[in-house]
Amino acid sequence: MDKYPVMVENLVKLLQIESVMGEPEPGMPFGRETYMALKFMLELGQSFGFVAKDVDGYAGHIEWGIGEQVFGVLVHLDVVPAGENWSYPPFGTVIDGGRIYARGAMDDKSPAIAALYAAKRLKEEGFSPGRKFRLIMGLNEENGWRCMEYYSRHERMPDLGFSPDANFPVINREKGVLFVKCFFEVSDKNLTECGGGTRVNMVPDRAHFVYGGIRRDFKGISAHGSQPHKGENAIHKMMAHLKDLTANGAIHVIYELLCSEGFLGKLGMDLSDEVSGQLTINLGRLDFEGGKLIASLDIRYPVTFKKEEVLGMLEKALPASIEVINFHRPLYVPEDDELIKKLLAAYKKVTGKEGYCVGIGGATYARTMERCVAFGPIFPDEESRIHTADEYIDIRNLYLMTDIYYEALKSLL
Repeated sequence: MDKYPVMVENLVKLLQIESVMGEPEPGMPFGRETYMALKFMLELGQSFGFVAKDVDGYAGHIEWGIGEQVFGVLVHLDVVPAGENWSYPPFGTVIDGGRIYARGAMDDKSPAIAALYAAKRLKEEGFSPGRKFRLIMGLNEENGWRCMEYYSRHERMPDLGFSPDANFPVINREKGVLFVKCFFEVSDKNLTECGGGTRVNMVPDRAHFVYGGIRRDFKGISAHGSQPHKGENAIHKMMAHLKDLTANGAIHVIYELLCSEGFLGKLGMDLSDEVSGQLTINLGRLDFEGGKLIASLDIRYPVTFKKEEVLGMLEKALPASIEVINFHRPLYVPEDDELIKKLLAAYKKVTGKEGYCVGIGGATYARTMERCVAFGPIFPDEESRIHTADEYIDIRNLYLMTDIYYEALKSLL
């Protein structure tokens, strides 16, 4: 008997919603499609007998139980743009070789469905939770987290929980996140167009410039902005060519300090710590407006450093005006916390493998709470296609993660 009936079918329906952030509409602050994804999940939760709440179109939650403490599972339903180089329609949900190909398949719609079905199974088995279960669904994770800022102001945040938006076994430390715009004055009138990228937290796979009336286009390979080494940055390639055409100082600075080999050392920002590793910088977007090149940077810094330190280093190194556009504090939960022990026990019970804690550069909703960690959905031996072309979820792993979330909720509710 299927423990999770119609789970794949409902996931396919959710994945077919192109929930990229759009223009705001009444009651839909992040656009119609993101709201349609929320509406689908709320209605699905209600159909399972849970209580569902729309928090003014910014976010929503599905709730079960009456305990004084609240255990939260924090997910997001928005996705990054599809980008280029797909082998399958990015919102066509093609199933091939036991995999579902779609934007959002890993990030973060599959774990959202999995957590809901894990709670549904517990409920149908007659489990009586001592803590209230709440699946919180945000709609603006990829573009600033305004969803969670609004939610936390209008709803009680959980006492503890996890966010299934990273890796197994457990992510108990996340680097600080700093998104900035750097404004460089450019005086070369031969440059009439220059730009690339769509999101600061994606390695850009397209860039171009027009210099002296001649257009040049450059291709890269997209990847998540927290792991720029896994992609090929098209802006880096573009600036390497553009610098050879002009003596403009700003263009040479952008290349040398943000694009060239070993640029972190040249910036004086080759930082790391034993807890969370190396600082990274992704030049995710470049725009040319009003005689200025605007470089948008995604900086992930080690947990033992402070935002002010990192920003000060950047301001000292770059001859540019700098504007902070987003910031998330680092996260660290000690390994001896009961939450982590029970999550690792659930992981071992299902997989038969010893669990452990690791750190990442990615930012998850876990850092919106004091006792919250990231937990899945990517397994240690699994390829990550998050923010890349041909993103997919292996259906076997979908069921495996749902079993893990079932065991975790059973021990923590």
